[in-house]
Amino acid sequence: SWGVVLSLEYAIRHPKRLNGMILSNFTASAESFEVYMQLLRTKLTSESKRTLDQLEKINDFTNPAWVKIITEEFMPKHFCILKPWPAEFSAFMEEMNWKICHHFFGKNDFAVKGAIKGWNRWADLPNINVPTLILSGASDQCSPADAKRMGSLMPKGSAHIVPRSSHVPFYENPSDYFEHLTQFLKNNKQNEN
Repeated sequence: SWGVVLSLEYAIRHPKRLNGMILSNFTASAESFEVYMQLLRTKLTSESKRTLDQLEKINDFTNPAWVKIITEEFMPKHFCILKPWPAEFSAFMEEMNWKICHHFFGKNDFAVKGAIKGWNRWADLPNINVPTLILSGASDQCSPADAKRMGSLMPKGSAHIVPRSSHVPFYENPSDYFEHLTQFLKNNKQNEN
């Protein structure tokens, strides 16, 4: 998902150096991400929403109650729907550098307060003129509607929403994810020749 930000920035700065792009599981602006996260927050239980509101007022995002809601109620629906998580994904999560994540996004899972706040590339998408595939899980924490919109705004863009998946569709529904990814690569290779 972070790769979407880096890829879009590269595509905007170096359009002649690209033959194509694959963007997976993020949107074209920090605000779009935050808006959808706020929408998903409304689907939590009333008790969980009250707890999050109370902890948010005091900026206590490491509180065990906050962590429990995120890990037991939110993430199983919108981050990884598999139980248990694949071993390699669990290992990745344990090794992830949260300082970098918090620098860019902030510590509040539902509000972008870090360095990426204000990042917005929606207006630049029509200028990215290479074959681009946007992939998103149907239950992703990033809006599938945004993925479709991104695909429609790019002259050579297309989007595919992976059913029965969330933020890591390559683990959750690999057959569908890689079928579309492989087809895109084959089509793009044929277009190069």
